[in-house]
Amino acid sequence: MLTGLVLLFIASILRAWGAVNHRRPSFERVPIFNNPFVVIAVSVGSTLLGAAGSVLIGLAAGFIFGLIAFVLFRFLSSIWVPFLTRFGF
Repeated sequence: MLTGLVLLFIASILRAWGAVNHRRPSFERVPIFNNPFVVIAVSVGSTLLGAAGSVLIGLAAGFIFGLIAFVLFRFLSSIWVPFLTRFGF
């Protein structure tokens, strides 16, 4: 279950970092995020990490808790956006 929580935490930060860089103009972005394939890969990869974390939580605690964990992952990634912009990421 701890592994699932860590995966959800990392995936939510990665997804929020991608959202922050997507909102910036192209000259202010991190250079790797100027390539659209990288942006898509980070988005899909973070969602897959979040799903894997949710599955691990669901295996340990139950199916409903796994679904709740995935919804919280999506919610948590939107909460990270203001923090990451404030810290300059």
